[in-house]
Order: sequence, then C-alpha cells, then structure tokens
Amino acid sequence: MIFSPRQLTKNRHKSVLALSNYGPDTEYAWRFIRLFWEEIGRQCEESGERFLLGFPTLSNGSRPLEDREVEIVQAAFPTWSLTSWLAWYRLVTRNNIGKVYLTDRPYFSLLYPCLRLLGVDSIVVHDHTPGDREPVEGVKGWTKSWVNRSPWFTADFVLNVSHLMRERSLFSGRIPESKCITIKNGIQPRTFTSENQLSLRSKYGLNPNSFIFISTGRASSYKRWDFVIYAVHKLIHLPNTIDFKLVFVGDGPDLGAFESLASELGVSSRVKFLGFQEDSRALLTLADCAVHASKGEGLSLSVLEYMDAGLPVLVSDVPSVCQTIVDQSTGFTFNSNSFEDLALAMAKVLDDRDTAKSVGLAGQLEVRRNYALNDTMAAFSAFWAELAAHRNI
Repeated sequence: MIFSPRQLTKNRHKSVLALSNYGPDTEYAWRFIRLFWEEIGRQCEESGERFLLGFPTLSNGSRPLEDREVEIVQAAFPTWSLTSWLAWYRLVTRNNIGKVYLTDRPYFSLLYPCLRLLGVDSIVVHDHTPGDREPVEGVKGWTKSWVNRSPWFTADFVLNVSHLMRERSLFSGRIPESKCITIKNGIQPRTFTSENQLSLRSKYGLNPNSFIFISTGRASSYKRWDFVIYAVHKLIHLPNTIDFKLVFVGDGPDLGAFESLASELGVSSRVKFLGFQEDSRALLTLADCAVHASKGEGLSLSVLEYMDAGLPVLVSDVPSVCQTIVDQSTGFTFNSNSFEDLALAMAKVLDDRDTAKSVGLAGQLEVRRNYALNDTMAAFSAFWAELAAHRNI
C-alpha cells in the first residue's frame, strides 16, 4: 500500500477520533465495526496516542471497548448548525484531533474542509453502505472525478468492504483509485452440531422433522422480509410441498408490519418471528436453508454466516447481494423481482435436499477459504499502521 505525500501529513502528537453513527448499545453490524475501533485503539496504545470514540448519544455505564484505553465522548457527525460547529470546534481543538475515522459517511462533503481548517489532517471513511449503483459517465462523471481529486472536499481514503464495492467507488463515486482501499469483510468460523439443532428446535417449539428456512438481520423494508413471506404464500400452494417453516431472527421498525402480513396471507402457522436474539448466529444450527432477499448489500455478514454454517443459501440476483456465491455451486440465486421465482427455488431445495446440502458444504468451504476475519483485520491493521507511520509527510 503506497501513501502519497498529498494524502498524508506528519504530526505525531495528534489524537484519533472514531465516530459512531448510533448509540453504544446498538447491535447488528455495529458489533463487527467495533473490531475496527478496537484495532485503532490497540495501535494508539502502542504509539502513545490518545484515542477518542464518539457517540451521538451516551447511556450510563456503557463501555463499548472494555479492554482499551479509550476516551468516550458525545459527538455526532457535524451539520451546518452553529451549535454543531461550536461543539466540533471545542472537540477538535481541545483534543488536538488529527485523524477522524468515519463509518458509512459520505466520501465527499462540503463539511470536510471545515474539519480540516479546525486541524484534522486525515479523514477515513469505511464504507459499508448497501446497494448497487450505475457507473457515472460523461460530463457528470468527469466533473465528479475532478472534484474528488481535491484534498479538501473528499475523504483521504475510502475503505471498501469488497472488490465489487471498490468498483462502485471508482465508477459510480468516481473516487481516485489511490484513495480506494479494499478491506474485504470476513467472519470468524464457528462449529455447529446436530445436537444443537435438536435442542434449539425444542426450545423454540419447532418440529424436529420440519424443514426450516431461516433469515436473520434487521426487520426493515430494505431487507425485504415481506418478499420472503409472499414467497411462502406461493410455496404452500405448489404441489407436493412438504412440511416446512420459515424463521425470522431479528427486530426492527417493520417487524409489526411483517407479522401482520403473515397473518393477512394466512401463513402465520408457517412463519415464526423470534425477535432480537443476543447470538442470532447460534440459531443458524436449527435451520436447513437460509434465505436473503435484501434490496442490496455492501458485503453481507449474514450471507457469510449462513455459508459458514453449511446452509444452502438462497439469495437475490442483485449483484451486491449475491457477490459471495456462484449460482448452483456455492449457493442459489433467484430473480429479485419475482417472489414466485423464490418460491420455486425453495421448492427445489425441499425436493432435492442432497444437492442442497452439497452446495451448502461448498459454500462453507468458500467462506472459510476466502472470507476469514483474520484476513480482514490483518488488512485493516496494515492500513492503519501505514497511515499512522506516514501521517502527512
């Protein structure tokens, strides 16, 4: 990884600020993002730098990074309000902040020059945002490319969670190649046993002989649990459909609407909502197949976890959603615009379990070879160490 003189400035006495978008008790993917904060904290401890972790709201007794010397502060991403900028002026100048690590914030912002004028030398955006975007070409593309070369308005580095997302940054965001770094998402492998399956099915009132489909994550319209419920409604009317259940794990703003939809369609007996679970990944062992119908992803941790559990995975054919699998080899895709197609894909899995199982095992091998958390953290650690070492030459 090469850092150009324009991207970095030397200042070995400035502090580091990592900024969260949510309060310290928010779960889901923010558990994963805490790993990057911990690595920054570790390197700051070794170098003697101060490390501040900012949250828009704080709760009594919260300690997001138990084992690190980190200063917790209340701070939200800046806005144009006078109150916001007075708070940021005090935060940056009193703590001598030189580097800011942001998650899912814009790579381009008219606010960034203001941060730089306050003394911030390096702005890093770790982009986990979901979705597929068309390349931007012509005059608009040229204009974006020209503007994003500015060292003032664009983040110094944009960390992308996959090669596909790096292409999104390059061809849709038109961010200079030198600013786009790939830190591929990964997970820690976990061992699953059939004994766990029986005990979990008993715990949640599921028939030990039923075929179980599962979907985990945030219960929001973007994740399209309603799409899967419509597919279940189609599936039960297909001939020779055996006993099956669909289990959703997670909560969110649209959970009530999804529960109502299942009731309206008359499939409540086939669909079970388990709500938020402290360790949703452990529940994968109760399932036989996973379904993921999201409108888009960065690089889905849920899909990686399904694959690691050895489950055959049904994913929509949206590129950002299916980027980790090869159709019919390490998973199965369905038409993202047709819940009838998802119903047929589910029926095929029910009809040919041996093939589904072999595809699931191939997916497990794929994720353990190419999406290891150790590789993710090693890449991030190397990036941050080089940023710290060269900090603004």
